[in-house]
Amino acid sequence: MVKFTIRGKVYDITREDVINAVKGISPESPKKYYVEINGKSYPIKQVIALVTRLPRIAFTAMDAYRVLTKLGFEVREVGQYSSRQLRDRLESRLSCREAIKRAIQELGRGPVTAEELFNRVRGMGDWSDSTIWQHLMCLVVNLPPAYRHWPSIQERFLFLREDGRYEIYNPKKHGIYIEGTRME
Repeated sequence: MVKFTIRGKVYDITREDVINAVKGISPESPKKYYVEINGKSYPIKQVIALVTRLPRIAFTAMDAYRVLTKLGFEVREVGQYSSRQLRDRLESRLSCREAIKRAIQELGRGPVTAEELFNRVRGMGDWSDSTIWQHLMCLVVNLPPAYRHWPSIQERFLFLREDGRYEIYNPKKHGIYIEGTRME
């Protein structure tokens, strides 16, 4: 329970009071700060106005912040991920390498232009352009400089054709490569 005073009136509020106050109430669109209650994002001043029945002009966002954090709610800024959203995002996030593999498979395993592959991968994550281009080089089996620049890459699965297009490497079709050089 939190005890606080606004406009000369003392309030004793529990976490359950807050949860009950928002039941059946649609959250307004948060402008700056919000709390997540029962899977919904409520502006912090909306929550305190509901639980105290005070007009929002009667208290500050800082007052709302203090009360809600003392009750164990996590106050976040708009644009900041909730703990659950962040966990879900991280668990579902592909590595750039995985995105390239998925993209070329979605594009029929090739042949595809570098631009087609790059644009598909760009839509799958938030890597820099440089990171994507470096991965498009380091994952190629028939590019000797890639073995010097990125010697620790384990599985290279792209084949760079003479026409500059990529496809999935197939040793039966393309031959065997060791450190980027075709073995006869």
